[in-house]
Amino acid sequence: MQKRNHDISVYPGPSMKPIYLIIALAVCVLTPDLSHADVIHFKTGGQREVVILSETDEIITYRDPSTNSEMRLPRNLIDRIERTGSDSGQEVGRRARSAFDNGQPEEAFKIIIEAAKTSPGDAATLAQIFPSLISRQIASSRARLASEPNAAVAGYELALKTLRDPALKALDKPAGSFDSMIVTANNELAQVWADAATKQPADALPMLRKATELAPANIEYQLRLAAVAKAAGDNATAQSALKAVIASPDARAEQKAMADAQIQGLGVTPSSSQTPQTIASPTPVEVFPMNNTSNVTPPGTMPPPSQTAQTAPGSSNITPEQVQESAKGMVDRVKHFFTTFKWNELPGQMSGWFQSAIQAGVHILVGILAAVWLLLYALPNWFLKMRSKHGDIAAAESRQIAKRYGIFALFPYLLKARKAGPTKNKCPFCNKGIDNIEAYRDLNFYVCPHCQENITPIYDLKDYISHLIQQLDFESRRVKDKGSESVVERDAMQKLVRAVLTLAVRRRASDIHLDTESDGTAKLRSRIDGLMYDMITLPKGVAIAFISALKIMATLDITERRTPQDGKASLWVDKNDLDLRINTSPASQGEKVSIRILNQKSIQVDPSRLGLEGDNLEKFQRSIHRPHGVIIVTGPSGSGKSTTLYVALNEINTGEKNIVTIEDPIEYQLKGISQMQVNPAANFTFATGLRSILRQDPDVIMVGEIRDKETAVIAVESAMTGHLVFTTLHTIDAPTAFGRLADMAVDSRRLAESVICVLGQRLVRTICPICRKAYKPKKADLEMLELADSTIEFVHGSGCDNCLNTGYQGRLGVFEFLMPDDAIREVLETRAQVSVLRELARKTGYRPMRDEGILRINQGVTTVEEVIRVTI
Repeated sequence: MQKRNHDISVYPGPSMKPIYLIIALAVCVLTPDLSHADVIHFKTGGQREVVILSETDEIITYRDPSTNSEMRLPRNLIDRIERTGSDSGQEVGRRARSAFDNGQPEEAFKIIIEAAKTSPGDAATLAQIFPSLISRQIASSRARLASEPNAAVAGYELALKTLRDPALKALDKPAGSFDSMIVTANNELAQVWADAATKQPADALPMLRKATELAPANIEYQLRLAAVAKAAGDNATAQSALKAVIASPDARAEQKAMADAQIQGLGVTPSSSQTPQTIASPTPVEVFPMNNTSNVTPPGTMPPPSQTAQTAPGSSNITPEQVQESAKGMVDRVKHFFTTFKWNELPGQMSGWFQSAIQAGVHILVGILAAVWLLLYALPNWFLKMRSKHGDIAAAESRQIAKRYGIFALFPYLLKARKAGPTKNKCPFCNKGIDNIEAYRDLNFYVCPHCQENITPIYDLKDYISHLIQQLDFESRRVKDKGSESVVERDAMQKLVRAVLTLAVRRRASDIHLDTESDGTAKLRSRIDGLMYDMITLPKGVAIAFISALKIMATLDITERRTPQDGKASLWVDKNDLDLRINTSPASQGEKVSIRILNQKSIQVDPSRLGLEGDNLEKFQRSIHRPHGVIIVTGPSGSGKSTTLYVALNEINTGEKNIVTIEDPIEYQLKGISQMQVNPAANFTFATGLRSILRQDPDVIMVGEIRDKETAVIAVESAMTGHLVFTTLHTIDAPTAFGRLADMAVDSRRLAESVICVLGQRLVRTICPICRKAYKPKKADLEMLELADSTIEFVHGSGCDNCLNTGYQGRLGVFEFLMPDDAIREVLETRAQVSVLRELARKTGYRPMRDEGILRINQGVTTVEEVIRVTI
């Protein structure tokens, strides 16, 4: 018997009845479409036409059309896969999306690029998938700017690299859409570098170069780059940036005039015939040429089996003979199919097709059910769970209903939340929101569910303090017998004291002052960054009890109101162990109380954190490691002199030296250092204590302050006998310290030989990083600092909740460092005028405090007004 061939080819045969046409069409519909098969090319050189069902990194599962059986093939045996069908494009899209969702965007783009190279027939499918992934990549980079700036920059660069790949040209539909994505990514990445330059002034020049390379048409970036480059002495970069401004059609007339004037100042005359160039930026890479793509022919597809291999002639040329011949050929092909097809294998083939269809349907059904479950049950429960953890009682109640009814329980909660408005109650200790505080009632107190502290209904810490004051005022009016305090009043007073101190610490206060008014009320004020701000006002009855509670904390006599008292206390606030130095003094209207808040962490820092930098930091380090001599820190009260000395002592406290201090009072306890407290009542003064210290075999001595002739003479003599002496002095600047000591009758020759250095300092407030922005200072202020003609970009804080609307947050030291050389020592022996000392000191590298302040203005650390405030 002749072996039948399964190829469906065309050959002449007898005529067939019309019923055969219907059967043939049905078979063609049920027969798998092989025109969309993929071709696997093996490393051994052979190839096979298959239908790929699924793929992993190691195994490919496919169906062989000749046997209709599923097979698995290791990927390491495959050289490449030629994908020709629309199904392969969908599979590529699935793999790319899966890789992107798993945090592998580079792998996802690699899959699409490889498919675009090897399967041009999938261009239409890939053109729908790729833009959504690249848009997600740009959006993801934008969202990570605040928390992960480095990862955001890498994300932008990956998006730009992918968009510029020539293999993706066929996916740019409509033409030019990739160009708009590139412009968006370039602008956003340029903004990242520009913002980084603002936050890191030291590295501003290279960052602004990158910003202008990405967005050369941005006038602001070019002007900023010109200013930074000019300040750094890079005139070539500044000239190129200014020329780019002049050439830009977007620049305003005044900007071009300013750029022209600055180029004149650089000594370069701009030529109208010369085309300005951007700052050393490479020529932008044109991803896809903007030419006419209408002549690009889309990849063709193979015709279905029921069609002829020849192209039908145009309708205008059809003849009856051609129609008859075409019909005859179709009948012959159908007859050939029925005479050669293996009908006994049809049930197996049909079962394979139906099995694949059923598997695909099951997968789709499972996906739909999972999405429905996620939307209707999982997401509502998760949302209500998160809200209930933040103290939302309505969410906790709705969560129980959501376990049964899913998303239908979310709508009643949203209606309640809309009527109730935003969360108002917050715990004053952990600062977490509590919507229904009544639900947390425990005996006579309300217990915070987060930190378990006893609280009362509040809105924020200041409102909590107001609530306690009202409660105490009511109690003081109710209990007329002053000697009988209720338990509630004592407990509320302890809470009030703790709450006031906590509020001051969170506002970064260094001191708290209580001043009694003429009507018996008391005003609480706090010193923040060197300036006083009002806090709250205490009623008369509450003010007396508040002072008594402070005295009890500091173990002072609560009945003594006619003499000053000093005491200490400790406080634990926000995981910080703070020391409180409490002083009470009699005043005409009543008692005055001052509280100094001391944080041990403030002195456990590197000297560079104080504000010392450059040669001043080097001189400071060299001076404090000298074996003997006097180091003097000068400045008014509150200028940070004691903190500077404590940092210096911590720096040299390695356990190899005997360090002894005499202070009034002792502000910070230092480990490994002997500290003595002045006690005039016991005749233990700076002078007597200093004599006692000299008999303790010290290596380093710290004298809190030189106040009189005797202390000054002993300190200088101690330095002359081989001790390193640290001390402070109240003078307006470093050079005047020598005149002040000379007035105390210190021998000029001994003074000139013993002084190592004099460090004058002030504290300036630093600009709040949240609300900082550019501004123009007053002309009079600029003239006072001789900055009227300066090109510095001035910044200040506009005020926000973070800085209590002051525009400043924190303080930094401004120093002037005078280290006498031989010429200055010779002049000191003759008691020369201070002006002579200043002139000689300038020759040795001495910079006045005002010059240091101007340097801080140029760095964007502080403002013109602040430098004038502390140096004038």
